[in-house]
Amino acid sequence: MKKSAIVNIIYLLSGILAVVGVVLYFTGNEHAFISFCIGVAGMITVRIISFKHTDDFRIRRLQNTQFISTLLLLFSAYLMYKQNDIWAITLMISAVLDLVVMLRMPKNN
Repeated sequence: MKKSAIVNIIYLLSGILAVVGVVLYFTGNEHAFISFCIGVAGMITVRIISFKHTDDFRIRRLQNTQFISTLLLLFSAYLMYKQNDIWAITLMISAVLDLVVMLRMPKNN
């Protein structure tokens, strides 16, 4: 199996764990943040692995946006742990930033 395929599988499973954590949180499970944190940790690991050094200003700007999105994911996990309902807003902002990066990032990178 290629490295890129393994990275894609890890990212997919991490996203599923994060969504499961959110669903468990809304159903009242006290330990839902554990699933969410494991998913966030996997997504952050994949983002660190797939980071590319480049001189292209546009790609660097998009990677900086993705870095901000990653910080918001971490902050969402912290707020979920503290049981502060603002975590949903930071998670939504992170998702929108990820969508923008996904749509704007060149396909060959």
